[in-house]
Amino acid sequence: MIRFTLLTMALVTLIGLTSWSDMIVDGEIDDWTNVANIVEDGQDMKDSSGDIKLIQAAVDSSNLYLRMSVYGVVAPLADQTPAGMKNRYYYHWIIDADNDPATGFNNSAYEGNATNLKNPIGVETVVMIGWRDGKPNGIEAYQALDDDQKLAADYEYAASGDTLEAVIPLKALGLTEGSTVGFSAFQEGASDDWAVDWVESIDLKLVPEATAVKAKGKLATTWSKLKRR
Repeated sequence: MIRFTLLTMALVTLIGLTSWSDMIVDGEIDDWTNVANIVEDGQDMKDSSGDIKLIQAAVDSSNLYLRMSVYGVVAPLADQTPAGMKNRYYYHWIIDADNDPATGFNNSAYEGNATNLKNPIGVETVVMIGWRDGKPNGIEAYQALDDDQKLAADYEYAASGDTLEAVIPLKALGLTEGSTVGFSAFQEGASDDWAVDWVESIDLKLVPEATAVKAKGKLATTWSKLKRR
């Protein structure tokens, strides 16, 4: 009887804390609220819109989910553009697919300028969302060393307030569940002479991990392990 009771309690706990559902790409952050491991970035751009605040990533057995939040508005309408700035923003999540900074595009420098990143990565894969004059301007993933080599286009994404979300199949990016990749991001916009906003990198293990995440109005979901370098 004791054994049965303990088993029942364990099942109730499991059902209460780890009921799974797919992540919803809707521009809302409910899914991400209790994800402890994120990369945060300070406000350091002249343009208040498009200045990266944080990035996150999550996986299930077949998809990579991405989040980016900014200071200000992530996809401003033309009349929401700060005075003196230009409505043209290009958001990039970048992935070091083999987790080796010696291969791919090393982001310690960009267009001849040092990025001053503490943990640069060797980028093989770029997932980009472009925004210009209040409209999408390029929704695509491509190889970092040859941006003509497209990996995916018009994948599912959402923008709301300060947040972008996207989902893209691991297979489309050439990624394999169980591997560890380097993960970072940058934003390059037309304001302030095309200044670039870089984010430090983390190690991202592409393994779904059960955690007790309860989102408002949604079931819990499965998150990847994120580890600071």
